[in-house]
Amino acid sequence: MKVGKSNTKSKKKGERQMKKYIKNKCNENQVKENKCFNYNNGITLVALVVTIVVLLILAGVSINLVLGQNGLIARAKEVREKTEEAKVSENISFNEVTDYIKQTVGVSAFGITKDDYGKVVTNYNADGKTWEIFYADDSNVYLITKESCGEQTLDDKIEGYNGTVDFDGSEKFRKKFPAVQAGWLYKIYTPSKDGNGILNYSSSYVNMKAIEYLLDSNVWNEKYLDNTKADWAIGGTTLELLVASYNKYKNENIEVELLKDYGYEKTINGGLEKDEIYNHRFSYWLACPNNYDSSYISYVYFQQGMVSNGNYELPSGIRPVVCLKSNIKLKLNDDKISYLIE
Repeated sequence: MKVGKSNTKSKKKGERQMKKYIKNKCNENQVKENKCFNYNNGITLVALVVTIVVLLILAGVSINLVLGQNGLIARAKEVREKTEEAKVSENISFNEVTDYIKQTVGVSAFGITKDDYGKVVTNYNADGKTWEIFYADDSNVYLITKESCGEQTLDDKIEGYNGTVDFDGSEKFRKKFPAVQAGWLYKIYTPSKDGNGILNYSSSYVNMKAIEYLLDSNVWNEKYLDNTKADWAIGGTTLELLVASYNKYKNENIEVELLKDYGYEKTINGGLEKDEIYNHRFSYWLACPNNYDSSYISYVYFQQGMVSNGNYELPSGIRPVVCLKSNIKLKLNDDKISYLIE
């Protein structure tokens, strides 16, 4: 009986020891698993930190490549500036060559550009006035006085004047009104035998007579024509000639509106800045009737830099225009701001 009890006790003791061993082993394994888990977690965080650091470094390098002193943007700006400098240099070189040709060989009307508008022609000095380039087409250069030839009313000038008598397309008409014949007035005032205008045109409106007076070269040639250098002179630019010059000088595309009851309706509303060829700080008549009234003529109003209208009885400046001969050549002076007629 004692032996059996001893065996039972020993068996139970062995079971307890086994359970304790197994428990201890399980605890050890759990600890190891936990350590492995913690170890794996540690590796992931380090990798994340390393990745972030690498990305920050790459971002810094990229930002420096783009925005740095020698970055892409700086280089792009440098390339653009050098391109612009090259264009300027090319333009300067081209202008220098052009100026050299103008100084040595000279140019005809075809070679006059908008950059020449406003340049003084030093040896055209009819009536002691200063004359500047106003416009050039393919065959002729047109000069206009830089200063006003005095304020004048036109009512007293047209007393007894009747230019319309000669508006018949005859040889006499072509001699008296070469600017009209050349197309510098709307064709209703351009009578000719081939039907380009109204034959035997006549008008009872006083503003029309005033315009005919301004365009009658027989009136203006005596004082302002140097017949060795120019073909004709008139008392003021027409709106057509002014607009042709303005469009080329300003790169605009203004159109002259057709006639209404008493004259032109549309005018240049602003854009004639002071101290340039169209506005030397004084008002002056245009050889252009205005639709406002039968006694109104268009004129350049210097204070507002525009083409306006005024009664022909009121005083305004006179700026004669001359048409240089088609075979004339102009040479650029050394100052590069004036020309000389050869």
